[in-house]
Amino acid sequence: MNVSVDGGEEVVVLDAVRLSLWSVIEQGIVFVTVETEADALDFYSFSDRRVRQLGTLPFRISRVAGYGELAVSRDGRLALLNANDNLSVEIMVADRFR
Repeated sequence: MNVSVDGGEEVVVLDAVRLSLWSVIEQGIVFVTVETEADALDFYSFSDRRVRQLGTLPFRISRVAGYGELAVSRDGRLALLNANDNLSVEIMVADRFR
């Protein structure tokens, strides 16, 4: 959301940005976009208020909210993204446990 320093109505800046998959840097906001062919890193510029794609990722982001996170250096030169490609749960039962 964007609100003028003088107050006023809130304005949506980016729609459908995923939880934990965005980072604010000096020049704008870097975020992950989920696309049909490949997930991508996109950039929203504070100066011209436009979105442009930085590149596609060589892997898919987890579709489970909260299992991927994005961190970007303040200058925007480095990005770190963790993603789990294997989510599994095991339940063990101890029968006649003493």
